[in-house]
Amino acid sequence: MFFAPRRYVRSIIGGLFVFGIIYYVVNTVPQAREAAHHVSIDHFMNKDSAPPVIFKKSSFDWSQVKHKYLPPDEVTPLPTDKARALPKIQHVFTPETPAAKKLREKRQSVVRKVFQGDWANYKKYAWKMDALNPKSGTGKNQFSGWMATLVDGLDALWMLGLKNEFEEALAVVAELDFGKSTDYRVNVFETTIRYLGGFLAAYDLSKREVLLKKAVELGDMLYSAFNTEYRFPVDFMNFEAAKLGTGLSLEGWVVSASPGTLSLEMTRLSQVTGDPKYYDVVNRLMELFRDQQNSTKIPGLWPIWISLSKKDTKSREEFTMGGSADSLYEYLPKMHALLGGGNPMYAEMTKDYVAAAKKELFFRPMLPGGEDILISGNAKANPSGEVVLDPESEHLTCFIGGSVALAGKLLEVPDDVTIGSKLAKGCAYVYHSFASGVMPERYNMVPCEPKITDKCPWDEKRWEDGTKARKEYKEILPKGFTTAKDPRYLLRPEAIESLFLLYRMTGDTEYQESAWKMFESVEKHSRTTHGHAAILDVVKVYDESSRQKNLEDYMESFWFGETLKYYYLIFSPPDLIDLDQRSFVSSTPLAASSVTQASTARPDDMALEKVLTPEFLKSVRDFWYEHLPHDDDLVVPGQVAHQRWYAGGAEFDQSCVSQFAPALDAIKASGVDGAGLLKLVHPTEPCDWLSLILLLDQIPRNCYRGASSRVVFTVFDPLALAVAQAAVAAGVPHTAPEIRWQLAFRSWFYLPFEHSEDAAMHDECREQYERMGRDVEMLLAEDAGDEAADEYRRRAWTVVHKDAKAARALVDAQLDFARRHEDIIKQFGRYPHRNEPMGREPTAEEKAFLEKGGDTFTSK
Repeated sequence: MFFAPRRYVRSIIGGLFVFGIIYYVVNTVPQAREAAHHVSIDHFMNKDSAPPVIFKKSSFDWSQVKHKYLPPDEVTPLPTDKARALPKIQHVFTPETPAAKKLREKRQSVVRKVFQGDWANYKKYAWKMDALNPKSGTGKNQFSGWMATLVDGLDALWMLGLKNEFEEALAVVAELDFGKSTDYRVNVFETTIRYLGGFLAAYDLSKREVLLKKAVELGDMLYSAFNTEYRFPVDFMNFEAAKLGTGLSLEGWVVSASPGTLSLEMTRLSQVTGDPKYYDVVNRLMELFRDQQNSTKIPGLWPIWISLSKKDTKSREEFTMGGSADSLYEYLPKMHALLGGGNPMYAEMTKDYVAAAKKELFFRPMLPGGEDILISGNAKANPSGEVVLDPESEHLTCFIGGSVALAGKLLEVPDDVTIGSKLAKGCAYVYHSFASGVMPERYNMVPCEPKITDKCPWDEKRWEDGTKARKEYKEILPKGFTTAKDPRYLLRPEAIESLFLLYRMTGDTEYQESAWKMFESVEKHSRTTHGHAAILDVVKVYDESSRQKNLEDYMESFWFGETLKYYYLIFSPPDLIDLDQRSFVSSTPLAASSVTQASTARPDDMALEKVLTPEFLKSVRDFWYEHLPHDDDLVVPGQVAHQRWYAGGAEFDQSCVSQFAPALDAIKASGVDGAGLLKLVHPTEPCDWLSLILLLDQIPRNCYRGASSRVVFTVFDPLALAVAQAAVAAGVPHTAPEIRWQLAFRSWFYLPFEHSEDAAMHDECREQYERMGRDVEMLLAEDAGDEAADEYRRRAWTVVHKDAKAARALVDAQLDFARRHEDIIKQFGRYPHRNEPMGREPTAEEKAFLEKGGDTFTSK
């Protein structure tokens, strides 16, 4: 239902935040030859130090910016109350047996080797860039070009005892220049969690001064994002405008996770520097969330969308623990711990959100085996006040098991530890249910009645009814699931993060066993030439000969910064990153810190609202029709029009790529479904509907060809169809005059039906073309144009009467084309020409059809 910011993507803080900071870690970790057992990591990493790293100042000093709105007259100091003795978090482990130790160390070693191999690939093919493309062996920049993977992975390099790699990375990041950016806008959320979190985590472990200096440079830059009228942060900061200090303008609406996920890093920066200005700005922001938490449409929860420009965190009606909201909630118990309980609002906010989520979002799914697990869904509050559960979940929600259990430990609510355990086991169950052993990005199940119950017998008919209500249902799905709406796996860490926390909090080795099964499956199915890549479809298991076609050429920075790190830690001795270690920094007593990190949407998810603007949609139309010489060609497009659209060649393809590939990549990365996209874009003008369909249905066919065309069929076609169905249902193509009477506009609304492999969609397609034909015949039957008609109908009458043969020929050709598509679907149930990019085995009949020159429609 909702798009996911990672997001996002999920985007992850590269640091070690739960409670304070751990930097003294004892005991063993399997090392390279020079690292002996029973030697502390910090001792090993600091012995035989490399030459001192030279700090290089950035080309612009952000601390010298004279801000219009900052600092305030009174700066809120860090809490001065003595930190409370927080409850113990970590289970008291007893010595393991020799056999158990041998098995654990073997598994840990396997994870470490995967990390080392992939890091070597990053160094070889994408060094100093934000991310590695592991199939092609290339790099890419997407987060201002400040080496996201390298910074995000610093703390993991330390924990794994990779001394040489850490020293090498340290020397590189010491020269990072925060006076320059590869993007004109800086994503404040991403920069905070990936970069500032990465620096602080590595600093707290290593105490290397250069990391703190870079953190301060970056913190001063991020402080500028709060230079707005209300001193709330912008979502995207204009890099050059921010340097002027004249003030920035807040966006209208942003996802709640974006501003809600800045508090830990900025607070920690104040703690380690003694400068309260960073804490001041995030404290003011979080007080706004606090003040409206129990005035929302689901009291205790915040909606996905908020408006800082209106000081509104309560009015919208859609709620989730998934993408776009997740890390807002995740940070609350961690802030309580980081401040040692010194700011009581974080404990209260945590209690209220957990209570509301248990009431409205968590549900027990009905399962054939009767497993007692919990899943976190979505909810919408109707105008009447009724809250409706949508039993859809996603990988991004899997942080919630660890987070709720952590809250239960910190606030001494044992029942919540149990709830967190069931949520974590719910995510593990989803992994283990699919044949690949990997969890899909988004899926649906059937909730028990009531939602949380001790008994939930399997009801075959009720499950079958649930599958019939979901158009995305496929028979290949495991029983209990009604969809795998988004079948991808993006190397996400949320599930293993929760298993790690639950293992450390309970000592139950069941979490280790689940983790190992998950790791083996993820590693096997994501492995590619130069690392590990996002998986396009986890529902079906591909054999080794075709498996590479099921991988996307991208590896997120959090593969190192979180996913592999958690797999490593769950198989490490429990005193490696002990959740109850204590340290004292800047005279502030801090409770334990763990490697738990923030989870939220991918960057592209949150950027979609900035990309798919009315101005951008207009640019799509302008591009698509720029070659038409006259407005009459919009009524009955001729050969010139169709030549460019259907046979524009490499030049037209390149134009599509250069202008629209970034937008398509953002849509693809977001994982948004059709409903979510329509809610985000909310097209109101008929021509905006047209632009959206062109962007989703046509332009991808010019941007992704050959093997990469799989993404057209699996990602963009379903989106285009959802938009086309909504447009037809709203009457856009046959009632809006500017669409109805201009066939160069109208016909595109029907192609998504034609591209579907669902026979019912082809019936709809044919009916719509026939309706268009009747409109043309109606115009031709009129002896004179209706003077009272709108301008579009009057022009259409003139054009079709000028060349009735051309008008009829166009309609007949399009209807014939639709019937030919329909014939193929009736014969094969799918398009044979898609088999190769889709990794499908062709039947003998399909092979014969293609060999004999059967229609392939490869251009469209």
